[in-house]
Amino acid sequence: MLGQTLDPQVTMLLEQIQAQAAAQPAPQTLSFQQEEIAQTRQFMASTLAPLAIASESVARVEDREIPGPVGKLQIRSYGPETDAPLPVLVYYHGGGFVAGDLDSCDTTARALANRSRCMVVSVEYRLAPEHPYPAANEDCWAALKWVSKHAAELGADARRLAVAGESAGGVLAAWVAQRAEKRGLPLRLQVLLCPILDATVSMRSWTELGTGEFLLAKAWMEDRFHAYLQ
Repeated sequence: MLGQTLDPQVTMLLEQIQAQAAAQPAPQTLSFQQEEIAQTRQFMASTLAPLAIASESVARVEDREIPGPVGKLQIRSYGPETDAPLPVLVYYHGGGFVAGDLDSCDTTARALANRSRCMVVSVEYRLAPEHPYPAANEDCWAALKWVSKHAAELGADARRLAVAGESAGGVLAAWVAQRAEKRGLPLRLQVLLCPILDATVSMRSWTELGTGEFLLAKAWMEDRFHAYLQ
């Protein structure tokens, strides 16, 4: 029964999400089609966004374009008001590889900047299925390299560099952290928020808890991995 072993706040959040999702049209099939992708993107905006905590004020917020593997990448930096160079956290949003953007993680990035007292740089990487693997990985790596070289432009200290990500973004953060170690780019920290690290979706937790009752369903995640990894 929902709520018997969950924190009351988590129970309330899941109930709100289920109520919001009930008002959205359900996909007719588990096959990964364009209408389902559009629905996932709409879910990020219309269902999850209204449940987010209030957006916080941050002293400095700046959007900019940086060079990417196949064109320009959009990033957004957040930082408290200070003249001293700040530690910098490169952040990758969630969305099952098919959804999410700078706006979908704006509230989280603002909260992270205020609580950590560091510069947060959010990255808008390319999405599947229009851009399958390794597109997002390449974008995230390119953004990390750019930040490490241009930290001073952001008011940040490249010697105190970290990565973070949520859900699919957690996978990407873990991947760039491994690549950074192999390529000699020093990181101080990686922060993985509910990362989806099992691309086979075969671990026991998926079988026992991947029913959709706790937001994510195993079949839903399999479709998202198929969309990205093909």
